[in-house]
Amino acid sequence: MQTKRRGNRVLLIESTYVRKGVEGNSHGFTRQTQVCSLPWDSRVIPDDLAASLTPEQRQHLMDRVVVPAQRREAQRKADEDAHKVDPVWRIKEAHKLVLEAASLGKTKAVPLAAINQLTEAVHGLAGSSSAPVVPHEKEGDPLVSAMASIRAAIKAVDAGHYGTAPATGVRETKTYRLWQELFSAVGGNGQDSLMRALQRCGFVKTKA
Repeated sequence: MQTKRRGNRVLLIESTYVRKGVEGNSHGFTRQTQVCSLPWDSRVIPDDLAASLTPEQRQHLMDRVVVPAQRREAQRKADEDAHKVDPVWRIKEAHKLVLEAASLGKTKAVPLAAINQLTEAVHGLAGSSSAPVVPHEKEGDPLVSAMASIRAAIKAVDAGHYGTAPATGVRETKTYRLWQELFSAVGGNGQDSLMRALQRCGFVKTKA
């Protein structure tokens, strides 16, 4: 008894040896007879088919077709469940999309808000309990975020996000006021500037 796969079906074949002279034959030979067929991924033997089989034939189908199909399905389900909660494949897909966005961003400005959202999401991932954390970035590195935002702003300005300044009254524009605030926040002499904060921590030396 054996099984043979033909496309998407499995054939149950039974072999019978016909001795010399039994049917007027000059030599003994083996006759193969198809008992039944069923889909190769069957996880049960249909009741009507099972009723027509001998116990040995049913067991043979269980061992060669049904149990392997059940195992494949169980593995498929386990893989699917693992895929649903696996963050790594999502990160890989996101990485591909970010690379595409970076390429497209060379010719079309990317909104600064969108880049900030992405940066915050990455920082949230780095700070998760299951992810390895880069030193000094457990809760996100604000200087790295600031640099990313500034680089994005440069690209946006060069790409024409703000257009060109008016011939007069440039100091009254929102763009100029934002620049003044940014300049003061980074390198201003006030105690709440980034430069002063870094000086207080010893990373930036105060001029003598």
